[in-house]
Amino acid sequence: MPDPTPSRFAGVTFHAGAADQAPASPADLPAYLDHVLAHTRTEGGRFNPPGAFGALYVSLDAETARQESDAPEVVLEIDALLSAVYDLTRSEAQQHCGLTPAALCARDHEPCRRAAEAIREQGYEAIRYPSAAGDGINLAIFWDRRRDGSSLRLAGQSRNR
Repeated sequence: MPDPTPSRFAGVTFHAGAADQAPASPADLPAYLDHVLAHTRTEGGRFNPPGAFGALYVSLDAETARQESDAPEVVLEIDALLSAVYDLTRSEAQQHCGLTPAALCARDHEPCRRAAEAIREQGYEAIRYPSAAGDGINLAIFWDRRRDGSSLRLAGQSRNR
């Protein structure tokens, strides 16, 4: 199914979550990622079926991260460098996967999960897609599929009041 050429992503991303689990320093980010990936592996998400694999969900702006989160107590700024991103903000990539803009935002996640399984198996490390909660853009990062040279680094955090 996946065919489009992988795109690169380099920039700041945002992840909102519970304050009591947020990493206190950049050195704590790997343990935090392990926790988040274990949680999403169990619970599933738009682009990962429960029990199959985990995904780190981040947004390209802080407000979208807050809108997407169930517990937006703290917003982490994470510098990301990714070399193999499948861009579902492009209509031709959506069509290639049999997805529509409506399917990307629907409550039924099965079409997105099926597409993500195929995309991930083709070696992509992330999917770029439109937010279902607002006007922003998100990334679902399959950290276990990261390529050499890809990285995530905690750049900062802010607490919501």
